[in-house]
Amino acid sequence: MRFSISPGCSATFVRSSFFQKTTITDQCQGFPVLKTSMFSIGGKEFGEKDLYLLDDTPDMPPCDGFLGMDFLENHLVYIDYQKKAVYIGDSSQPPESYHVSIPVTRSKGNTPLALVDIQGKTYSLLFDLGSDQQLRLSKNILKNLEKSDFGTRRAEDGLGNLYDNPAYLLAHVNIGGLNVYNVVAGEISESWTVNTTFYSKSNNREELIKDERGGIGRDLLYGKNVLLDAKNDLIFISNDCDKLKAIGYDLSSLKKVPVEQGQMGAIFSVDTDIGVTRFSIDTGSTLTLVRTSFVQNIDIDKLDRHKNLPVFKNSKFEIGERDFGNIDLHFLNITPTIDDIDGLLGMDFLENHIVYIDNENSAVYIGDCQPIPVQNDEK
Repeated sequence: MRFSISPGCSATFVRSSFFQKTTITDQCQGFPVLKTSMFSIGGKEFGEKDLYLLDDTPDMPPCDGFLGMDFLENHLVYIDYQKKAVYIGDSSQPPESYHVSIPVTRSKGNTPLALVDIQGKTYSLLFDLGSDQQLRLSKNILKNLEKSDFGTRRAEDGLGNLYDNPAYLLAHVNIGGLNVYNVVAGEISESWTVNTTFYSKSNNREELIKDERGGIGRDLLYGKNVLLDAKNDLIFISNDCDKLKAIGYDLSSLKKVPVEQGQMGAIFSVDTDIGVTRFSIDTGSTLTLVRTSFVQNIDIDKLDRHKNLPVFKNSKFEIGERDFGNIDLHFLNITPTIDDIDGLLGMDFLENHIVYIDNENSAVYIGDCQPIPVQNDEK
């Protein structure tokens, strides 16, 4: 197979037509996935590899696939254009330092909206760490953008609803000064907006659908570290602890807990009144959610309801031996295809706490909010 190197792709893609006679049932990030036991380049074996199948389009480059960040983040690659050669080896270097701040506002549902620059225009999009999509945009935005067809993208929401929508390739987006190239943007449908919004009597569905612009997911950040200070409407993409400390974020004052990576990103354990629960962080969720099937010895039908969901008044929320106190747990029939977590930590918790997701070292730091920090950082 002939590959093109594409740091703008979060995964390694191959043309679906290359595997016409192969039956593929696995899905990830909305694409069929072929799990291959070998991946050899120039005689060097790089081991097992997941290949994401991409529908052919007329304007695709003349290659069979794109070597993405799932491979590149773990290997050194040197491209010698003069000699027309590529050198590839195992990565042994520490990660490059980065530190950018992202302007943030809030949606009507209290979720964070990040300002994203696309082709000279600025859009306010949901900053959604619960989504693995790089970018999802409304039809109204997409129709005015220069783009290339990128086949069909299958997305699944937390309830298990499936959506097959057109996907497009954008050459470049900018978020807080962080440039990202070759971004896959999925078209967002009205049914997605309706099915993923928690309604109360004061919400207007038609208005929410009209206001929907889209969102950015964690895959747009390629595993970079994220600091969330929702109380002060601040988000930093940073692994520079010194710069974070200089503007008021001392990580040593936060509670550090180990995490593992799963379908929804970083996973960590929380001890609650209903037992030890495995959570992921979801800035796209207004509420903290727990899988209904996880609950034992509670008559859910007798619970009060909030935004149409049963709510349990939980008195203990212990993370890494620190109890963060009362936090309401809302029960939802989370799809069984997301089987490595019991719940999602939503904005009702995040808006009152600082959270630093250290993806590079598989840890999460959590602490209390502080007054607005000094904003004299350098990008």
